[in-house]
Amino acid sequence: MVEAFRATLEETVQADLLLHVIDAAHDYHPEFIREVESVLSEIGAQEVPQLQVFNKIDLLPGREPELQRNSAGKPYRVWVSAKTGAGIETLLEAVSELLAGEMSDQLLRVAPSEAKLRSKLYAANYVENEEITDDGHYLLRVRMPLQEFDRIKLLGGVVIEGVRRGAE
Repeated sequence: MVEAFRATLEETVQADLLLHVIDAAHDYHPEFIREVESVLSEIGAQEVPQLQVFNKIDLLPGREPELQRNSAGKPYRVWVSAKTGAGIETLLEAVSELLAGEMSDQLLRVAPSEAKLRSKLYAANYVENEEITDDGHYLLRVRMPLQEFDRIKLLGGVVIEGVRRGAE
């Protein structure tokens, strides 16, 4: 069980977005938020985008569904009731907005030894075109969220041949 939990935590670092679901009706929710943020920091996931989802607003008199944005205008908190469905549409819109992010087009030269990465790029529908070079490398034209591209840049066996940030 502990091993499975550790594997889940390790995958958290690679997530595109974390939904931090908080029991809004619980008196100690600010303390629980700090604990989760501490664990995320310990595992190196503090930079993964996060959306706080305050659930159980049906137990809070006068609390309506609400989307709150940070100073940059991005969603950071949504108030919902999973029980009644209030605010769920707003939550879905916030998740879509955060996942859309800024897109970027790249030309990647991927070593044959990185076939697993190539497979992941195809599975995510990022690959628009592929050629195989004379030396067996994959030349992939991809379109992907800029955040995902930033992760790929850190991998060995991948050379960025061309980049166009902010492509629409």
